[in-house]
Amino acid sequence: MRMIKVVAVLGVLALALLAGGSPLKPVTRAKASSGCSVSTLHGTYGGAWNSLAFLGPLPGPPQLITSFVPVNVMEVSNWDGSGNFTGTPTGSLGGQPAVTGSDTGTYTVNPNCTGSLAITSCIPGLGCVLVTFDFIIFHGGKEMRFMETDGSGEGTMTLTQMQDE
Repeated sequence: MRMIKVVAVLGVLALALLAGGSPLKPVTRAKASSGCSVSTLHGTYGGAWNSLAFLGPLPGPPQLITSFVPVNVMEVSNWDGSGNFTGTPTGSLGGQPAVTGSDTGTYTVNPNCTGSLAITSCIPGLGCVLVTFDFIIFHGGKEMRFMETDGSGEGTMTLTQMQDE
């Protein structure tokens, strides 16, 4: 008799579910956020860097804007997804004719989609300098926004992935 009651209750529940009268709703499975890693950044990116460079020994206290020289750079860069960076910048320093150079460096990425970049930038006639940046990754690696952190200038840059990789 008890078995008949259990079967009857299960039958009523099945009919209610089929009729759409059930208050039960399917539960969406929760997914962990994957965050970011060096592999988030891979492919070809392009962008512009506008800054004020400090020429000479790095200053101690904050400097007046008249101590800096304007710098404008366009760059196409390649990120290998393993922490290595190469780029081809074309830029003008202080209104001089633009020249094309080369950048090489390494980058790190934190799980919260922030990171850092250290590059050696070589410009014909000016030599090579080490420049460092911190950055934030947006849109799953399709865009990055940078801020110069080495103290040699005040600069920001945005790079956007040039094609889906």
